[in-house]
Amino acid sequence: RMKELEAQVAANIALENLAIKDVKVTPAEVADFYRRNRSIFRLPSQSRATIALAENPTAAQAVVAMLKDGSINLDSIAGQPGVAVVGVNGFNMDWSRVASDTKRILGGKIATAPTKSVFTVPSKEVTFIVRIDSKAVETVEPFETAKGQAERLLRLRKAEPQANVLARLYRDAEIRFEATKYQVFFKDIEKAGQELK
Repeated sequence: RMKELEAQVAANIALENLAIKDVKVTPAEVADFYRRNRSIFRLPSQSRATIALAENPTAAQAVVAMLKDGSINLDSIAGQPGVAVVGVNGFNMDWSRVASDTKRILGGKIATAPTKSVFTVPSKEVTFIVRIDSKAVETVEPFETAKGQAERLLRLRKAEPQANVLARLYRDAEIRFEATKYQVFFKDIEKAGQELK
């Protein structure tokens, strides 16, 4: 599945690149596009946290103390019996393995807890211990760092529709099917290619 997704993303990027290859924009147009579409470049508020799991209450209390101390490295914490460190400095744990009610509680506490605070959330199997390492408020990405993305989005907006690019590619390739039963799947794109100038 991942390989199929990677291939699909690569094909989409290649199609975008074909669509915009001859589209020119000026620096002033890019700056204006950024100014008019600042919401596209919004960076949501973020919390970076260290998250550990403890299999029993005694291990959970020890982890709370170590995370509050701050001078104990995470390898030492992870080396404690019945403890695992699953999220570090914004690196997320596998949230799909967390029960939905626990996920909701964790998410709410992570979003609202102050920086450097440590809290626990018990679940059926383990106790989650969380330290909030840093927080960033919602902001807009500065133009200097967003300029490349803004230029690409503007070029895509000015470009010929990708469906037309694909139809033209299909038409110009003069594809012939050995097994004609598959040709029916391409009738729409073939018709679109014939209608293009």
